[in-house]
Amino acid sequence: MKYLKIAIFHPRFDTIGGAELFIVKIAEELRKIGHKVDIYAIRVNPIFKGIKQLSRLASCRIFHNLAIDFVGINLLGWNFLKVLKKDDYDIINPHHYPAPLVSIALKNLGFTAAKVVWMCHGPKGLLYYKDKSYLGFSRLGSKIMHYLVSPIRLIDKWSIKSLDAIISNSKTTQLQVKDIYGRGSHVVNPGIDPDIFNPQNTDTNEYLTNKKCLLAVGRLVAEKNFNFLIRVFKKVVDTRSDVVLRIIGDGPEKENLSYLIRNLNLEKHVQLLPSVSQQDLAKFYGACDLFVHPMAKYESWGMVLLEAMAMEKPVVAINSEGPREIVVEGQTGYLVNYSVSQFVQKIIELLNFPEKARNMGKEGRKKVLSNFCWENSAQKMEKVFYKTRLESDN
Repeated sequence: MKYLKIAIFHPRFDTIGGAELFIVKIAEELRKIGHKVDIYAIRVNPIFKGIKQLSRLASCRIFHNLAIDFVGINLLGWNFLKVLKKDDYDIINPHHYPAPLVSIALKNLGFTAAKVVWMCHGPKGLLYYKDKSYLGFSRLGSKIMHYLVSPIRLIDKWSIKSLDAIISNSKTTQLQVKDIYGRGSHVVNPGIDPDIFNPQNTDTNEYLTNKKCLLAVGRLVAEKNFNFLIRVFKKVVDTRSDVVLRIIGDGPEKENLSYLIRNLNLEKHVQLLPSVSQQDLAKFYGACDLFVHPMAKYESWGMVLLEAMAMEKPVVAINSEGPREIVVEGQTGYLVNYSVSQFVQKIIELLNFPEKARNMGKEGRKKVLSNFCWENSAQKMEKVFYKTRLESDN
Protein backbone atom coordinates (compact mmCIF):
# COMPACT_ATOMS: atom_id res chain seq x y z
CA MET A 1 0.00 0.00 0.00
CA LYS A 2 1.27 3.47 -0.89
CA TYR A 3 2.83 5.47 1.89
CA LEU A 4 1.14 8.84 2.46
CA LYS A 5 2.46 12.39 2.60
CA ILE A 6 0.69 14.01 5.55
CA ALA A 7 0.64 17.65 6.68
CA ILE A 8 -0.55 18.33 10.23
CA PHE A 9 -1.88 21.87 10.86
CA HIS A 10 -2.02 23.29 14.40
CA PRO A 11 -2.20 27.02 15.18
CA ARG A 12 0.20 27.19 18.11
CA PHE A 13 2.45 25.11 20.33
CA ASP A 14 2.63 27.93 22.88
CA THR A 15 0.98 25.83 25.59
CA ILE A 16 1.54 22.12 26.07
CA GLY A 17 -1.74 20.27 26.35
CA GLY A 18 -3.36 17.06 25.20
CA ALA A 19 -3.71 18.15 21.56
CA GLU A 20 -0.05 19.11 21.28
CA LEU A 21 1.10 15.79 22.75
CA PHE A 22 -1.31 13.97 20.45
CA ILE A 23 0.22 15.65 17.39
CA VAL A 24 3.81 14.91 18.36
CA LYS A 25 3.17 11.27 19.27
CA ILE A 26 0.95 10.51 16.28
CA ALA A 27 3.49 12.09 13.93
CA GLU A 28 6.21 9.94 15.47
CA GLU A 29 4.20 6.73 15.12
CA LEU A 30 3.07 7.48 11.55
CA ARG A 31 6.70 8.07 10.62
CA LYS A 32 7.63 4.67 12.08
CA ILE A 33 5.07 3.04 9.78
CA GLY A 34 6.72 4.75 6.82
CA HIS A 35 4.58 7.81 6.10
CA LYS A 36 6.06 11.25 5.45
CA VAL A 37 4.73 13.68 8.07
CA ASP A 38 5.25 17.44 8.35
CA ILE A 39 3.89 19.70 11.08
CA TYR A 40 2.85 23.31 10.37
CA ALA A 41 2.66 25.50 13.47
CA ILE A 42 2.61 29.26 14.00
CA ARG A 43 4.43 29.29 17.33
CA VAL A 44 6.43 26.77 19.38
CA ASN A 45 6.73 26.60 23.18
CA PRO A 46 10.25 26.94 24.66
CA ILE A 47 9.54 23.79 26.72
CA PHE A 48 10.72 21.86 23.68
CA LYS A 49 14.03 23.76 23.93
CA GLY A 50 13.97 24.77 20.31
CA ILE A 51 12.40 23.63 17.11
CA LYS A 52 15.14 21.06 16.45
CA GLN A 53 14.24 19.13 19.59
CA LEU A 54 10.54 19.14 18.67
CA SER A 55 11.47 17.91 15.20
CA ARG A 56 13.50 15.07 16.66
CA LEU A 57 10.74 14.22 19.12
CA ALA A 58 8.17 13.90 16.33
CA SER A 59 10.75 12.50 13.87
CA CYS A 60 9.52 14.93 11.20
CA ARG A 61 9.94 18.38 9.72
CA ILE A 62 8.38 21.26 11.63
CA PHE A 63 7.49 24.46 9.79
CA HIS A 64 7.01 27.26 12.32
CA ASN A 65 6.82 31.03 12.71
CA LEU A 66 4.78 31.04 9.51
CA ALA A 67 2.53 33.96 10.41
CA ILE A 68 2.68 37.70 9.99
CA ASP A 69 1.44 39.63 13.02
CA PHE A 70 -1.10 42.24 11.90
CA VAL A 71 -2.65 44.29 14.73
CA GLY A 72 -2.52 41.26 16.98
CA ILE A 73 -3.90 38.82 14.41
CA ASN A 74 -1.70 36.03 13.07
CA LEU A 75 -1.99 35.94 9.29
CA LEU A 76 -0.35 33.15 7.29
CA GLY A 77 2.74 34.38 5.48
CA TRP A 78 3.77 33.76 1.90
CA ASN A 79 6.50 31.33 3.00
CA PHE A 80 3.82 29.03 4.36
CA LEU A 81 1.91 29.05 1.09
CA LYS A 82 5.06 28.41 -0.95
CA VAL A 83 6.06 25.41 1.16
CA LEU A 84 2.55 23.98 1.12
CA LYS A 85 2.16 24.28 -2.66
CA LYS A 86 5.60 22.76 -3.28
CA ASP A 87 4.89 19.59 -1.28
CA ASP A 88 2.27 17.37 -2.88
CA TYR A 89 0.45 16.13 0.22
CA ASP A 90 -2.10 13.32 0.19
CA ILE A 91 -3.67 14.29 3.52
CA ILE A 92 -3.98 17.56 5.42
CA ASN A 93 -4.81 16.88 9.05
CA PRO A 94 -5.91 20.09 10.85
CA HIS A 95 -6.38 20.11 14.62
CA HIS A 96 -7.38 23.15 16.70
CA TYR A 97 -9.17 26.21 15.32
CA PRO A 98 -8.81 27.87 12.91
CA ALA A 99 -6.85 25.05 11.25
CA PRO A 100 -9.92 23.34 9.64
CA LEU A 101 -11.08 26.63 8.08
CA VAL A 102 -7.57 27.42 6.83
CA SER A 103 -7.28 23.93 5.30
CA ILE A 104 -10.54 24.24 3.35
CA ALA A 105 -9.70 27.78 2.21
CA LEU A 106 -6.29 26.67 0.92
CA LYS A 107 -7.85 23.74 -0.89
CA ASN A 108 -10.51 25.91 -2.53
CA LEU A 109 -7.85 28.44 -3.57
CA GLY A 110 -5.85 25.74 -5.30
CA PHE A 111 -2.85 25.63 -3.00
CA THR A 112 -3.40 21.92 -2.33
CA ALA A 113 -5.37 18.98 -3.72
CA ALA A 114 -5.00 16.95 -0.53
CA LYS A 115 -7.92 15.37 1.30
CA VAL A 116 -8.72 17.25 4.50
CA VAL A 117 -9.31 15.11 7.61
CA TRP A 118 -10.06 17.12 10.75
CA MET A 119 -8.88 15.79 14.12
CA CYS A 120 -11.48 17.19 16.53
CA HIS A 121 -10.42 17.46 20.17
CA GLY A 122 -13.81 18.96 21.01
CA PRO A 123 -15.96 21.71 19.45
CA LYS A 124 -14.84 25.27 20.16
CA GLY A 125 -16.58 26.20 23.39
CA LEU A 126 -16.49 29.93 22.72
CA LEU A 127 -18.56 29.35 19.57
CA TYR A 128 -21.03 26.69 20.66
CA TYR A 129 -21.49 26.59 24.43
CA LYS A 130 -24.06 29.18 25.50
CA ASP A 131 -22.82 29.09 29.07
CA LYS A 132 -19.33 30.60 28.85
CA SER A 133 -18.87 31.07 32.59
CA TYR A 134 -16.01 28.57 32.55
CA LEU A 135 -14.17 31.10 30.34
CA GLY A 136 -14.73 33.86 32.88
CA PHE A 137 -17.88 35.43 31.37
CA SER A 138 -20.88 36.49 33.43
CA ARG A 139 -24.34 35.25 32.47
CA LEU A 140 -25.00 38.46 30.53
CA GLY A 141 -21.49 38.38 29.07
CA SER A 142 -22.07 34.82 27.87
CA LYS A 143 -25.24 35.86 26.01
CA ILE A 144 -23.56 38.87 24.41
CA MET A 145 -20.50 36.90 23.34
CA HIS A 146 -22.64 34.06 21.96
CA TYR A 147 -24.42 36.61 19.77
CA LEU A 148 -21.22 38.34 18.69
CA VAL A 149 -19.56 35.12 17.50
CA SER A 150 -22.60 33.98 15.48
CA PRO A 151 -21.00 35.00 12.12
CA ILE A 152 -17.89 32.96 13.00
CA ARG A 153 -20.17 30.03 13.86
CA LEU A 154 -21.68 30.14 10.38
CA ILE A 155 -18.23 30.20 8.75
CA ASP A 156 -17.07 27.36 10.98
CA LYS A 157 -20.06 25.16 10.12
CA TRP A 158 -19.51 25.82 6.42
CA SER A 159 -15.85 24.80 6.65
CA ILE A 160 -16.59 21.62 8.64
CA LYS A 161 -19.26 20.52 6.17
CA SER A 162 -16.65 20.83 3.41
CA LEU A 163 -14.19 18.44 5.06
CA ASP A 164 -13.48 15.05 3.52
CA ALA A 165 -13.61 13.26 6.91
CA ILE A 166 -13.60 13.89 10.65
CA ILE A 167 -11.85 12.06 13.48
CA SER A 168 -13.04 12.58 17.07
CA ASN A 169 -10.82 12.02 20.09
CA SER A 170 -13.61 10.32 22.07
CA LYS A 171 -17.18 9.07 21.89
CA THR A 172 -18.22 12.25 23.69
CA THR A 173 -16.68 14.40 20.96
CA GLN A 174 -18.24 12.16 18.31
CA LEU A 175 -21.71 12.91 19.72
CA GLN A 176 -20.93 16.64 19.87
CA VAL A 177 -19.77 16.67 16.24
CA LYS A 178 -22.95 14.92 15.19
CA ASP A 179 -25.14 17.30 17.19
CA ILE A 180 -23.43 20.54 16.08
CA TYR A 181 -22.40 19.75 12.51
CA GLY A 182 -24.73 16.89 11.57
CA ARG A 183 -21.78 14.76 10.50
CA GLY A 184 -20.50 11.36 11.49
CA SER A 185 -16.90 10.86 12.58
CA HIS A 186 -14.37 8.16 13.38
CA VAL A 187 -13.14 7.78 16.98
CA VAL A 188 -9.42 7.64 17.70
CA ASN A 189 -8.58 7.93 21.39
CA PRO A 190 -5.30 9.53 22.43
CA GLY A 191 -2.89 7.16 24.11
CA ILE A 192 0.18 7.20 26.31
CA ASP A 193 3.72 5.86 26.07
CA PRO A 194 3.78 2.84 28.43
CA ASP A 195 7.58 2.86 28.52
CA ILE A 196 7.83 6.47 29.69
CA PHE A 197 4.90 6.17 32.10
CA ASN A 198 6.10 3.01 33.81
CA PRO A 199 6.43 2.97 37.60
CA GLN A 200 8.92 0.09 37.41
CA ASN A 201 11.61 2.09 35.63
CA THR A 202 10.93 5.62 36.93
CA ASP A 203 13.25 7.10 39.55
CA THR A 204 11.07 9.34 41.73
CA ASN A 205 13.59 10.17 44.48
CA GLU A 206 14.18 13.67 43.13
CA TYR A 207 10.53 14.66 43.64
CA LEU A 208 9.54 12.74 46.76
CA THR A 209 8.23 14.70 49.72
CA ASN A 210 7.76 13.78 53.39
CA LYS A 211 4.09 14.76 53.10
CA LYS A 212 1.14 13.18 51.34
CA CYS A 213 1.17 14.53 47.80
CA LEU A 214 -1.69 15.35 45.43
CA LEU A 215 -0.89 16.10 41.79
CA ALA A 216 -2.77 17.95 39.05
CA VAL A 217 -1.53 18.61 35.51
CA GLY A 218 -2.89 20.91 32.81
CA ARG A 219 -2.80 24.29 31.10
CA LEU A 220 -3.41 27.13 33.52
CA VAL A 221 -6.55 28.44 31.83
CA ALA A 222 -9.97 29.19 33.29
CA GLU A 223 -11.72 26.17 31.79
CA LYS A 224 -9.34 23.76 33.55
CA ASN A 225 -10.96 24.82 36.86
CA PHE A 226 -7.85 24.86 39.04
CA ASN A 227 -9.37 27.61 41.21
CA PHE A 228 -12.03 25.07 42.25
CA LEU A 229 -9.30 22.52 43.02
CA ILE A 230 -7.42 24.97 45.24
CA ARG A 231 -10.63 25.65 47.21
CA VAL A 232 -11.14 21.90 47.57
CA PHE A 233 -7.58 21.50 48.76
CA LYS A 234 -8.08 24.20 51.40
CA LYS A 235 -10.74 21.94 52.98
CA VAL A 236 -8.36 18.99 52.77
CA VAL A 237 -5.66 20.96 54.61
CA ASP A 238 -8.20 21.93 57.26
CA THR A 239 -8.77 18.21 57.84
CA ARG A 240 -5.14 17.09 57.80
CA SER A 241 -2.12 19.35 57.44
CA ASP A 242 0.40 16.77 56.21
CA VAL A 243 -0.50 17.28 52.53
CA VAL A 244 0.85 19.22 49.55
CA LEU A 245 -0.70 19.92 46.17
CA ARG A 246 1.44 20.23 43.05
CA ILE A 247 -0.06 21.79 39.92
CA ILE A 248 2.08 21.43 36.80
CA GLY A 249 1.38 23.63 33.79
CA ASP A 250 1.72 27.02 32.14
CA GLY A 251 -0.89 29.57 31.16
CA PRO A 252 -2.52 32.97 31.68
CA GLU A 253 -4.27 32.00 34.93
CA LYS A 254 -1.04 31.55 36.89
CA GLU A 255 -1.20 35.00 38.51
CA ASN A 256 -4.86 34.57 39.55
CA LEU A 257 -4.14 31.14 41.00
CA SER A 258 -1.11 32.49 42.89
CA TYR A 259 -3.32 35.22 44.39
CA LEU A 260 -5.91 32.65 45.47
CA ILE A 261 -3.21 30.50 47.08
CA ARG A 262 -1.95 33.49 49.07
CA ASN A 263 -5.47 34.58 50.00
CA LEU A 264 -6.22 31.12 51.43
CA ASN A 265 -2.86 30.95 53.24
CA LEU A 266 -1.79 27.89 51.28
CA GLU A 267 1.71 29.04 50.26
CA LYS A 268 3.32 26.21 52.26
CA HIS A 269 0.98 23.61 50.79
CA VAL A 270 0.47 24.42 47.09
CA GLN A 271 3.20 24.50 44.42
CA LEU A 272 2.64 25.93 40.93
CA LEU A 273 5.26 24.30 38.73
CA PRO A 274 6.05 24.95 35.03
CA SER A 275 5.50 22.39 32.29
CA VAL A 276 8.14 19.67 32.15
CA SER A 277 9.23 16.94 29.76
CA GLN A 278 7.31 13.67 29.60
CA GLN A 279 10.16 11.92 31.42
CA ASP A 280 10.11 14.40 34.31
CA LEU A 281 6.32 14.35 34.37
CA ALA A 282 6.43 10.58 34.91
CA LYS A 283 8.65 11.22 37.96
CA PHE A 284 6.14 13.69 39.38
CA TYR A 285 3.34 11.14 38.88
CA GLY A 286 5.44 8.49 40.57
CA ALA A 287 6.13 10.75 43.56
CA CYS A 288 2.46 11.58 44.25
CA ASP A 289 -0.06 9.63 46.31
CA LEU A 290 -3.08 10.38 44.12
CA PHE A 291 -4.02 12.38 41.06
CA VAL A 292 -6.81 14.98 41.07
CA HIS A 293 -8.61 16.28 37.97
CA PRO A 294 -10.99 19.24 38.53
CA MET A 295 -12.17 19.86 34.94
CA ALA A 296 -15.93 20.28 35.33
CA LYS A 297 -17.35 21.18 31.92
CA TYR A 298 -16.82 20.18 28.33
CA GLU A 299 -13.94 17.78 28.99
CA SER A 300 -14.03 15.53 25.93
CA TRP A 301 -11.13 13.34 27.05
CA GLY A 302 -8.41 13.49 29.72
CA MET A 303 -4.94 12.38 28.69
CA VAL A 304 -3.48 13.26 32.09
CA LEU A 305 -5.83 10.70 33.63
CA LEU A 306 -4.29 8.02 31.40
CA GLU A 307 -0.78 9.09 32.38
CA ALA A 308 -1.59 8.99 36.09
CA MET A 309 -3.29 5.60 35.80
CA ALA A 310 -0.33 4.22 33.80
CA MET A 311 1.86 5.24 36.74
CA GLU A 312 -0.42 3.20 39.06
CA LYS A 313 -1.98 6.22 40.74
CA PRO A 314 -5.64 6.37 41.80
CA VAL A 315 -7.55 9.34 40.42
CA VAL A 316 -10.33 11.59 41.67
CA ALA A 317 -12.07 13.44 38.85
CA ILE A 318 -15.22 15.44 38.19
CA ASN A 319 -17.90 13.19 36.72
CA SER A 320 -17.93 14.72 33.22
CA GLU A 321 -18.10 13.13 29.77
CA GLY A 322 -14.41 12.52 29.03
CA PRO A 323 -13.37 11.09 32.40
CA ARG A 324 -16.35 8.72 32.29
CA GLU A 325 -14.77 7.05 29.25
CA ILE A 326 -11.50 6.51 31.15
CA VAL A 327 -12.08 6.08 34.89
CA VAL A 328 -13.82 2.96 36.19
CA GLU A 329 -15.77 4.22 39.21
CA GLY A 330 -14.61 2.57 42.44
CA GLN A 331 -12.04 0.44 40.59
CA THR A 332 -9.41 2.81 39.17
CA GLY A 333 -10.54 5.90 41.07
CA TYR A 334 -13.59 8.02 41.83
CA LEU A 335 -15.87 10.19 39.72
CA VAL A 336 -17.55 12.86 41.84
CA ASN A 337 -20.19 15.50 41.26
CA TYR A 338 -19.17 19.15 41.01
CA SER A 339 -19.13 19.44 44.76
CA VAL A 340 -16.37 20.61 47.09
CA SER A 341 -17.52 18.31 49.89
CA GLN A 342 -17.68 15.19 47.67
CA PHE A 343 -14.27 15.90 46.17
CA VAL A 344 -12.77 16.40 49.65
CA GLN A 345 -14.41 13.22 50.94
CA LYS A 346 -12.87 11.00 48.25
CA ILE A 347 -9.44 12.59 48.58
CA ILE A 348 -9.44 12.04 52.35
CA GLU A 349 -10.64 8.45 51.90
CA LEU A 350 -7.76 7.56 49.57
CA LEU A 351 -5.22 9.29 51.81
CA ASN A 352 -6.53 7.43 54.87
CA PHE A 353 -6.58 4.02 53.15
CA PRO A 354 -3.28 3.72 51.20
CA GLU A 355 -3.76 0.02 50.46
CA LYS A 356 -7.04 0.75 48.71
CA ALA A 357 -5.31 3.55 46.78
CA ARG A 358 -2.51 1.18 45.70
CA ASN A 359 -4.99 -1.43 44.47
CA MET A 360 -6.86 1.19 42.45
CA GLY A 361 -3.58 2.32 40.94
CA LYS A 362 -2.67 -1.18 39.81
CA GLU A 363 -6.09 -1.64 38.21
CA GLY A 364 -5.66 1.68 36.44
CA ARG A 365 -2.42 0.62 34.76
CA LYS A 366 -4.03 -2.62 33.60
CA LYS A 367 -6.84 -0.66 31.94
CA VAL A 368 -4.45 1.73 30.20
CA LEU A 369 -2.16 -0.98 28.87
CA SER A 370 -5.07 -2.98 27.46
CA ASN A 371 -6.82 -0.03 25.80
CA PHE A 372 -4.66 3.03 25.17
CA CYS A 373 -1.30 3.24 23.42
CA TRP A 374 0.02 5.52 20.66
CA GLU A 375 0.78 2.68 18.26
CA ASN A 376 -2.88 1.65 18.17
CA SER A 377 -3.99 5.28 17.82
CA ALA A 378 -1.68 5.80 14.83
CA GLN A 379 -2.90 2.63 13.14
CA LYS A 380 -6.51 3.81 13.48
CA MET A 381 -5.58 7.23 12.06
CA GLU A 382 -3.85 5.51 9.15
CA LYS A 383 -6.97 3.48 8.35
CA VAL A 384 -9.09 6.65 8.24
CA PHE A 385 -6.57 8.37 5.97
CA TYR A 386 -6.48 5.44 3.52
CA LYS A 387 -10.26 5.08 3.59
CA THR A 388 -10.71 8.79 2.84
CA ARG A 389 -8.28 8.62 -0.09
CA LEU A 390 -9.95 5.51 -1.48
CA GLU A 391 -13.49 6.91 -1.21
CA SER A 392 -12.44 10.20 -2.80
CA ASP A 393 -10.62 8.49 -5.66
CA ASN A 394 -13.70 6.40 -6.39
